[in-house]
Amino acid sequence: MESIESDSTAMSSEAAVRDRYSAAALEREVALCCPVDYAPEYLKAIPQAVLDRDYGCGDPSRYVRPGDTVLDFLDNRAAKTPNKSAYRTKVDGVWQTTSYAEYAKQVTEVGKSMVALGVEPGETGALFANNGPNWNLFYMALLKNGIVAAGVYPFADTEKAKHMLNLSEAKVVLVDGVDKWNLIKDELHNMPNVKHIVAAEGAKIDDDRVMSWKDFLAAGKDVSASAIEERAAAVKPDQVAQLVFTSGTTGDPKAVVLRPAGA
Repeated sequence: MESIESDSTAMSSEAAVRDRYSAAALEREVALCCPVDYAPEYLKAIPQAVLDRDYGCGDPSRYVRPGDTVLDFLDNRAAKTPNKSAYRTKVDGVWQTTSYAEYAKQVTEVGKSMVALGVEPGETGALFANNGPNWNLFYMALLKNGIVAAGVYPFADTEKAKHMLNLSEAKVVLVDGVDKWNLIKDELHNMPNVKHIVAAEGAKIDDDRVMSWKDFLAAGKDVSASAIEERAAAVKPDQVAQLVFTSGTTGDPKAVVLRPAGA
């Protein structure tokens, strides 16, 4: 009886927090605004819509609809402004622009590869990498497949990385360089859930246990895009979408759950 009351209290607290943050997303909070002047030369690469929403004192309510999840933001934007810039990357010293339509397509292609690897909705994929295009595509593809995304701190040592991968029960792991791989490769036998290691584009890892980004994408070529859309349609706003780990400064990192409605 004691545990039932405890579980009930936890559920009520979680619902209260979720309702509070959901309500806050629909209105402007003056106390949180930071009306400052940014140096314009640093803002040229950022789309104006992002500047209007996220810099200074923007009003996010026009970008959010009841029941929306993070997946809806991408799909809606790709449909409404397919040719607008979604992100930019520097290739050989030159900035290359990726449109929202191409971004959405890339997420689907990465998602197809996850299906090909046998990663099922409700299972977990981890990202042991620094921020970058592959990180973002991998993350969004996990969410679109209904696979739980777990971010492993890029500065984690072997023990903390192993702990987070085991706690999350990660089945597929993205690494962005040989430094991350070297931290976990000798501990794979102690991480029984890990079945696939994928190297981000440009990562030079010479090991048969690691799939290159190119081979990873090729693995999904025979999977239909409709399979991904079916998985995405089955994602519920209140299911587990992401595990965010605490810093672990006073012990092992602990996982905090985020839902698709707030991921």
